[in-house]
Amino acid sequence: DTDQLRLPKEAQLEAARAATLDSLAAFHARFVRRLKLLVFTYGNLAAADAAAIAAELESRVSAAREATLPRSDWADSPVTQVRAGAWRLTMRPLSAEEKNSGCLLYYQLGQLDVRPERAQLLVLLRLLQQPLFAELRTKQQLGYVVRSDEMRHGSGRSCVSGVYVLILSKDFAPPQLQRSIDDYLRTVPEAVIGALTADEFQTARGALVTRFREPDRTLAEAFSRRWTAIEEETYDWARRAKLADALEAVTLEQVQALAARLTSAPRLAVHVFGNNHLAAFGEDDGSGSVAIDSWEAWRAAQDVWGDVELQ
Repeated sequence: DTDQLRLPKEAQLEAARAATLDSLAAFHARFVRRLKLLVFTYGNLAAADAAAIAAELESRVSAAREATLPRSDWADSPVTQVRAGAWRLTMRPLSAEEKNSGCLLYYQLGQLDVRPERAQLLVLLRLLQQPLFAELRTKQQLGYVVRSDEMRHGSGRSCVSGVYVLILSKDFAPPQLQRSIDDYLRTVPEAVIGALTADEFQTARGALVTRFREPDRTLAEAFSRRWTAIEEETYDWARRAKLADALEAVTLEQVQALAARLTSAPRLAVHVFGNNHLAAFGEDDGSGSVAIDSWEAWRAAQDVWGDVELQ
């Protein structure tokens, strides 16, 4: 259940250390008896042949199991819901040799797959990536890795979208990296998105529309897209086309408004210090974020996202 899936790492390690050959064999026996079988064939195969393969697999598995596993017993990993506000997890060097520091800033935006904001987010990220890299990496030279993109957790009905900015640096401590990221993101709505011409915006949006309307080029691509819909239980074979339609409807004003709302979304910052920057450990990053003393305790105290009806 959800509580077991959210066990602290220490409890998981304790359970692993307590495992024996007999307990693993007993678990395997229970596991095989409670399988949920999904079969998908795609390609140069007649429907009758596919049905025969499925029937054979079902027969063999049924001989070993007691009953089909109820949907309520499936092992789903819940996605933690970051509470409103700003949170900060600070970590000491991962090893005695580690000199580099890292700052990861994550904004959680919610279950956008069911709303037009997902299309708006994809356009925003496409417009943001190059200017953010140019400013923080090329101009300010904050780190050897500067990256921004969508971060998605869960899948199907429980998929949660967010935005992350990551900097790895040998020269700057996490608090300085955090301040630089914050300062830049505050300028994005006007200085980056607001400065675009209509043609520049349409070009960026059009490239995304083209990508999502591209036909499958290989059997593997066709299989993967269809299997994803089965595995995530959406059974929506036209999802990419729907997203392309939504992208075509995105306006510059919508993207600018999303950029303005981004910095007020629930956020989690992770500061990992290298040995070169320990003098700045505990330094105020100016964000007003709440320090997380125990990651496991903080995570256990958060709510989790539930399933939603997909559109």
